[in-house]
Amino acid sequence: MMRGGYVSIGIASILFLTLCFTASGEGSRRAPTPKDGPVLFAPGIISTDDDEFGGTFTPDGLTFYFAKKTQSTIRSSVIVICVSHFRDGNWTTPEVAPFSGRYKDFDPTISPDGSKLFFISNRPVNDKPKLDTDIWVVENTPEG
Repeated sequence: MMRGGYVSIGIASILFLTLCFTASGEGSRRAPTPKDGPVLFAPGIISTDDDEFGGTFTPDGLTFYFAKKTQSTIRSSVIVICVSHFRDGNWTTPEVAPFSGRYKDFDPTISPDGSKLFFISNRPVNDKPKLDTDIWVVENTPEG
């Protein structure tokens, strides 16, 4: 019984070290992660004085989707999903995603294989306006 306990601890230690090695970016094609603590992500491009939230990366780490909200005024705020791409060592100026911009769209989440993007929206269902939100999905195709 003790012997089995040692085996479990050994396997757990190997698993822990493997996860640490993988998470550190060693042997990975992704950009290295900060090792000294949190840093502002793409300051002035994605991280601005506006209200950005709910970001998600594609599996290759080269595309970033996030929600951007206008300041609230007398009218209700606008919330859109934006996209930025990592090109030539920099993040591109974000653009409103092709499927967003008409309704309140937020909380984008990419599927693990990168084929789908799920998001929350108040877009109408069966041409009836919505006061609440539903979960929507768009698929990644060769055309975009």
